[in-house]
Amino acid sequence: QALQGIIIDPQLTDNTNNQSGPAFPDFDRMEDFWQFMTDIAPSAFFTETWYNNNNVTEYGYVLFENRLLGGIQMRQKKVRNNSCLVADDFKNEILFCYNSYAPVYEDQVSFGPCENLDADNCTYDA
Repeated sequence: QALQGIIIDPQLTDNTNNQSGPAFPDFDRMEDFWQFMTDIAPSAFFTETWYNNNNVTEYGYVLFENRLLGGIQMRQKKVRNNSCLVADDFKNEILFCYNSYAPVYEDQVSFGPCENLDADNCTYDA
């Protein structure tokens, strides 16, 4: 509940009109994720005041009680293409199908420009 309250529940703020934006589960744009990473995540992970507004005197803790040993790291879990079933009638139309994440569907191959692509589908252009 503590993590949900400080990371998942807070909503972004639209700086152009000062209105509330989406919360983490509702992000559908990369811009929302990066705004979260700059506006919400740092203060969630690196608190400077206690619940009673007293200043934290010993830094290096996350959520007041979890000692941080080294830097916070993020990682991305990818799902393989064609990890879900497409009915035969739709296989000519639905070329990409990604299941919900589960370890059995995890894509562990390298990622980057032209990695794991046929030469016909590869381009280094943006």
